[in-house]
Amino acid sequence: MKVVLEKIISTIKDKEKLRISCKDGNLDLLPKGSGELRVQSENGELDLELIQVDGDSRIIRGKGWRDFIGNYHLGATLTIYIDDDGKYKIQVRNQ
Repeated sequence: MKVVLEKIISTIKDKEKLRISCKDGNLDLLPKGSGELRVQSENGELDLELIQVDGDSRIIRGKGWRDFIGNYHLGATLTIYIDDDGKYKIQVRNQ
């Protein structure tokens, strides 16, 4: 499994929509453009909204995102992985 990105959830705004850029990880491993990002969490499958914004930045948002990340505290570390079959896994660790 490869790490796609790792980012600390540092603000309340991150819980509404999380802006990610190439400094957070290898965004080339994410689907191009805007659309749905299906990920596996410890609680089952989630559908997240992935939006392409200026240059190499993306935003993760949507009801699936808010429902998922709402269970974690600020300061938690979010990691998204991709496996050899091209499936994504999301994991959050509270600090």
